[in-house]
Amino acid sequence: RGRVAILLRRVGPAIAVGPGASLLLSAPSRRLPVSVLVAPLVGRLAVSLAAQGPQGAAAVFLSDPERHAVTLTEHLQALYKLGPTEARVAWLIARSKSISDAAKSLGLAPETVRTHLKHIYAKTGVNRQSALAYLLGAAAVARVP
Repeated sequence: RGRVAILLRRVGPAIAVGPGASLLLSAPSRRLPVSVLVAPLVGRLAVSLAAQGPQGAAAVFLSDPERHAVTLTEHLQALYKLGPTEARVAWLIARSKSISDAAKSLGLAPETVRTHLKHIYAKTGVNRQSALAYLLGAAAVARVP
């Protein structure tokens, strides 16, 4: 009950469109804690939920390191319909790697990486490296087994 109360205290400010919060939930029966990210909902989804009542809304993401999870690149493939190489390129580019660094890491020509990046942008709906980094950062937090 104490952990739930802590979680609820973090959700409230996020619902009020605050910055959100993160915390770890542990229990004696667990080796590793569950990480929790609470984020306020904004944009169209928040507006549509606000029509149902004035209380606001937040998303709560749980990550349990003791459960088997798909790899991030597998998650990106499923989420954005990326191919295996596209997912690896996306992850490297999102981590502020240059096209030439990503090409070296993957053993590809820089022009091949540029082509993959064009496909990634088309599939994800973003058109800048910073937007891709933000999008994939959120996807990394939200991945589930």
